[in-house]
Amino acid sequence: MRHLSAFLATIVCSWPFCVTPLWSQSVDTGILGTVSDASAAVIPGAQITVTRVSTGVVQTVVSGPNGAFEIRYLVPGDYIVEAALSSFRTERRAVTLRVAQMARLNFVLAIGQIGEVVDVVARGLLLETQSGVTGNVVTADAIVNLPLSGRNFTTLGNLTAGVVASGTQFRASGARGMYQQVSFDGVSALNNRGNNLFMYPSVDAVEEFKVQATNYTAEYGGHAGANVQLQLKSGSNTFHGAVFDYVRNDAFDARNVFAPAPSPKPHLDRQQFGGVMGGPVRRNQTFFLGSYEGVRETRQSVALTNVLTEAMRRGDFSGVAGAVIRDPLTGLQFPGNIIPTSRLDPLAVAMVDRYQPLANQTGANNFRGLTRNEDTQHQFITRVDHVVSPRQKIFGHYLYQSRDNPAIPVNPDFPVARLFNNHSAAIQHVTTWSSTALNEIRVGYMRGDLNRLSPRRNSGFSVDKDLGIRGMLVGGPNGRAPNELEVGFPTINIQGFNGFGDSTGGEGIDKSQTYQFVDNLTLIRGRHALKMGADIRRLMGDATSTNAPFGALDFTRDITGHAAAAFMMGYPRTARTPEGIPIGGIRQWRDGFYLQDDWRMNPRLTLNLGLRYDHNQVPKDINGVSRTLRFDLDPSGPVLWPGPGEVVDALYFNKHRHWAPRLGFAYQMNEKLVFRGGYGVFNMALHLDNINTLGTNPPTASVQVTNPNLNPLATISNPFPVALVPTNTIFNVTSAEVDRNHRDGYYQNWNVAAGYELSPAAVVEVRYVGAKGINLDSSLTNFNSPDPDPNATSVNLQSRRPYPAFGRIRMWVTDGASDYHSMQTEFKHRGPWGLNLNVAYTLSRLNDNQQGGLNASRARRQNPRDTSTEYAPSADDVRNRLVAASVWDIPFGSNLTGVSSALLKGWQLSGIATLSSGSPIFINQDGDTLNVDSEEIRPNLVAGQDPMLRSSDRTVGRWFNTAAFSRAAVTYGNSLRNPVVGPGLKVLDLSLAKSFRVLQGQQLQLRWEAFNAFNTPQWGNPNGTLGNVNFGVISSTRMNNREMQFSVKYVF
Repeated sequence: MRHLSAFLATIVCSWPFCVTPLWSQSVDTGILGTVSDASAAVIPGAQITVTRVSTGVVQTVVSGPNGAFEIRYLVPGDYIVEAALSSFRTERRAVTLRVAQMARLNFVLAIGQIGEVVDVVARGLLLETQSGVTGNVVTADAIVNLPLSGRNFTTLGNLTAGVVASGTQFRASGARGMYQQVSFDGVSALNNRGNNLFMYPSVDAVEEFKVQATNYTAEYGGHAGANVQLQLKSGSNTFHGAVFDYVRNDAFDARNVFAPAPSPKPHLDRQQFGGVMGGPVRRNQTFFLGSYEGVRETRQSVALTNVLTEAMRRGDFSGVAGAVIRDPLTGLQFPGNIIPTSRLDPLAVAMVDRYQPLANQTGANNFRGLTRNEDTQHQFITRVDHVVSPRQKIFGHYLYQSRDNPAIPVNPDFPVARLFNNHSAAIQHVTTWSSTALNEIRVGYMRGDLNRLSPRRNSGFSVDKDLGIRGMLVGGPNGRAPNELEVGFPTINIQGFNGFGDSTGGEGIDKSQTYQFVDNLTLIRGRHALKMGADIRRLMGDATSTNAPFGALDFTRDITGHAAAAFMMGYPRTARTPEGIPIGGIRQWRDGFYLQDDWRMNPRLTLNLGLRYDHNQVPKDINGVSRTLRFDLDPSGPVLWPGPGEVVDALYFNKHRHWAPRLGFAYQMNEKLVFRGGYGVFNMALHLDNINTLGTNPPTASVQVTNPNLNPLATISNPFPVALVPTNTIFNVTSAEVDRNHRDGYYQNWNVAAGYELSPAAVVEVRYVGAKGINLDSSLTNFNSPDPDPNATSVNLQSRRPYPAFGRIRMWVTDGASDYHSMQTEFKHRGPWGLNLNVAYTLSRLNDNQQGGLNASRARRQNPRDTSTEYAPSADDVRNRLVAASVWDIPFGSNLTGVSSALLKGWQLSGIATLSSGSPIFINQDGDTLNVDSEEIRPNLVAGQDPMLRSSDRTVGRWFNTAAFSRAAVTYGNSLRNPVVGPGLKVLDLSLAKSFRVLQGQQLQLRWEAFNAFNTPQWGNPNGTLGNVNFGVISSTRMNNREMQFSVKYVF
């Protein structure tokens, strides 16, 4: 409560001092420079006027005693900048600003009358001359015109050297994607459960975005990965906009290489449509922008599976080759493999007839059905910019997106409902007190709602009354009945056959909210640009994390010799009670404070000196759902803590590093050559999903019973007989634990770079970037795994565990480490010949000691208590990666008129080419051959055998040397964690567009796009499990074969 009061008081007290509406730009973008005369003497008192071309909004400052000036918090776009002083000619320049860019313009005024104006052609400003930050800006031209599957802007993050962007994450310069930062107009756009991007603004509403890969200033922190700053478009003094419709259909898509004709192609019908419009409410003062985008998509594909035949449903297994159907009461084979009708379980008969379809073809995979995914989306974006006075500006945005994304599996009785509702709101206020002092306040709110509950919720459905299954109670057969949100059909697993039951995808409910308050004060003092401020965030996560929310019955061949026979007789091998939907109420404060000094030591050298302090409060579960294991309360073993329903302030101690120094420099040798570099420490916070998962501990954890093979006691109707329910329900469940002495992780980053201007329109930069990850977090699948023992058996496994009273213990640890080294090269060309070109090449090496991944993904550690043998090439290590993108307005027909002009002018060719080496593959062996209750056992390497094949010997059927591995039988295997490398990428996406002039300032654009245009198979990774029949075999692709998209757009 004290923290909340302080948070609110800070907002209230700060507001009067920041009455400066942010000019639609929260990211610090601006212009700086010096004014001097022809003799190089500085000129104080010169008036600098900056005019934004699209809005006519004017800002003025006066050069200081040393002739320097700065104007901050400008909106990316085109500007006219003038420097004027009595007795000198006015000098005027045109300049284009990019997001998060501080552009340097140095004016040299000549003697003359103030009315005389000298227009100077500004240089391209493509060279970064003010900081050591590495990164890249993706402009609106690239965002709108490059081919984008799904029109998702994140794909273009790949245009930055050292960055791999995919799905909801940006992975940058050795840092994991889960450590990213993404903001819309300066407010967080990430779900606080897993740090994923939760919404993608319509690309027609995006002005541009910048990916800062490493060594950003002390203003930014809280995580250590890519810092992505997206700027939405704003209105101008003229009405402008566009309406569009993008269409995709399977008729234009190529077949998957693994599903050749006559197999039917998956059905696809997709439309992405909408419009954007902006303009003035009051010229030169108030502007608006509004956007709508909708998606309607249907995907349908043929699915093959096995269902019980009509004979099996009658108990007749005589047609099953090689089967021996045993009577579990006697252990003897049923005559003719036919189960008497009297021995069939009536509940099983009724259930299979009602909930599993009949076979519609013969042989293996005897049922041919359809899976269907639908996607209906609505997205609205609104933003308003207002100039209160020459010293005050204000801006606000609101984004809303709804998504209904149901999945209908091959058995349509069990659809998966997926409902999303996402919001983003921001208000920004910037006040210029003087030409040397300004303040910015920013308030943001993010909310992402996900609902994946059973379609039977709130319907009165009862597992006991409607299905006849008793004991499916939360927390065990003597627990409580599921509430209305927790109601669902238990999962019925029949080994080798299509089962049935409801699913939540492991989530159920996820309500993520982030309140954010930012205050930045900028003071110009001589050659020092001082910036200081605070970023205070309140994170709230009401979410579930479940494995068996509705309970489960598992039917295997153990009891009767055939899983389907066991089902028809009603004998599950194992049964699990439902976990329900335990909703954790996770709350956390994350506070960051910083001081940044950009010291312009002289016109050529700038130092960026910063210090940041991060404090991440230990998350608190106000619902009392989360519990962990305490190893310090009882010397005999861990204890579940706190008690059921008890709320504690902290589940662990937070041993974190608070301070994060930043150092950068930029030295401009001359107008064409710049040297840059930097070093920084970047702190990280534990994701809330790690805490949510603690809600699966007892007493809500599933209680599991195992049926004996002879004289089984558990049946479908009574799966939890008293004789089988363990008195200690902890030992047969997976408990979760967070390290009591948790340490927040951090990265150290460093880089040096040389940039050279080849021409006013082209630059190249080469840089070395390194990083070291310390105290990285991950999850051990089973910390309670026993050590290998020559006398080990599955019978004595429990007694050999370090903590025999417990089963598996899933532990969140912070002992991860990584190191990254790279050479990164970027080439940029803008403008001449109508060609914009961006080329990014990265040569890198990334090693670590755990697989890592999102949130609580498995560390895949062979020995859970020893990291010494785990250091190896990371699963994220991509040695070579080249991405080239271009937008070419074909310069043809400029002198044509009439029909020839209409046909031959206005063509545009765009494309993205990606060449990338593959990533390392984890190799393990099937089965628990060491009897240590682990799936992470690695095989041994065979002496004299190289695991990798020569490139000429690699095939889809044998990608690596499978003979290089042998099964570990007594001790842990000696193979490295990731000893082989998978296939790379060779992808070309193309776009061809034709624009027709309709009226002055209006045009109609037709566009064709082809993704993977040359239809090159992009092989997925081969199977990496020794003992699997497909070991070393590639059976899937990383992306689809060629897909086409057509669009029409009217621009005005």
